[in-house]
Amino acid sequence: MADNHGGMPAFFRWLFFWYFVTHIPITLFIDAQSISSMYHPPAFTNLLRWYTETYGDFLMANPPPWFQAVVACELVMQLPFFFVAAYGFWTQQNWLRLPCIVYGSHVATTLVPILDAFARAPHLSLDKKMTLIGIYSPYLLVPVMLVVIMWRNERPFGMGLPRGHPKGGDVSKCPFASMMGLAAAEGLEGPAQDNAVRKKER
Repeated sequence: MADNHGGMPAFFRWLFFWYFVTHIPITLFIDAQSISSMYHPPAFTNLLRWYTETYGDFLMANPPPWFQAVVACELVMQLPFFFVAAYGFWTQQNWLRLPCIVYGSHVATTLVPILDAFARAPHLSLDKKMTLIGIYSPYLLVPVMLVVIMWRNERPFGMGLPRGHPKGGDVSKCPFASMMGLAAAEGLEGPAQDNAVRKKER
């Protein structure tokens, strides 16, 4: 495993940050409609109808049970993590490494049957197949990049922000992270990090 003490390039840090931030409204207002649109305002239901009619996304128009199960996982498991990840990338927290590997592996796996469904759809033209695959592909490619970068960098944000930095802090300061139990000793900042380092040196 490569250990890049300098951390990931800023480009990727901001790419991942905005990926998670923009995923929050998409999940809440668009993807969630595949389970129920009862509580969504007409503006969002009309937007989804326009999208499915324009691009032929039959999974969102008439979602099969397996696709609804995927979206249910997105709402229950991924949505809380979007807040955790946005906080972690904004404040450059190294404890985010392992959760990102788990998240990216999960999401990349769920995209395989979705893309396969579009590729095999007999009623879609080649143009619509390629368009739909292009729309969904970032949600495969970005998580794969996330896994690779986090796996290759034991400390993805380098030495992290200095203690006392206004954006700094440990995992206990993020309520979502605390709720999800993201307190792996190796990734913590501050005193817990120092203890982990001392244990390694023994």
